Amino acid sequence: MSPRAKRLGSGSRPTRRTERARAPPRQDARAPHARPCIIMGAPERKKVLMTTRFATYYAYRTPHGPVTIRARENGIANVAFGDAEMEGERRPSELTNRAATELLEYFAGKRRGFDLPLAPEGSDFQRAVWDGVLRIPYGETLTASQLARTIGRPGSHRATGAAVRRNPLAVLVPDHRVVDAHGRPPGADAASRLRGALLELERKRRDANA
Repeated sequence: MSPRAKRLGSGSRPTRRTERARAPPRQDARAPHARPCIIMGAPERKKVLMTTRFATYYAYRTPHGPVTIRARENGIANVAFGDAEMEGERRPSELTNRAATELLEYFAGKRRGFDLPLAPEGSDFQRAVWDGVLRIPYGETLTASQLARTIGRPGSHRATGAAVRRNPLAVLVPDHRVVDAHGRPPGADAASRLRGALLELERKRRDANA
């Protein structure tokens, strides 16, 4: 089951209720059916400028180390590995908790896609690339050149690769499925090794269920 990307739209509005500090998200034992992620479009981007002050972020414990999640009222804006400082108030919210729970389900092999509103900042071209990345099926890969063709920009593989590297939503927008000519996520740093581990995890689980 693979997520199919929708055009960007506003998502559910998280409440501003403060959660208990440092409490890790509770894992749901069920294996939910994933719905498409939603990335925000041009009309909603204007609203972001008015709601930035309501952004919250929080670092959650996962099997792959801390993951920092940042949310605005209209969606998830950032996901980064590590305990990162981000713009906004450091506290968990309903939406960051929800995203953390879905990430834990993904890492545990209980879900293959995400049911979250996404609100990353980026140019129209970058968002088109991220939409294309969302359409790559679970456990499958594309090169930057192939991705550029799928979004109707066959001559822009370098710009496409740059947009993939600037993806602000790790895992939720699965840039680990964009690979080099050797079939591996590009790079040799810790982040690249982690992307490779996520891709291998997906392939094993896909093949086990084939």
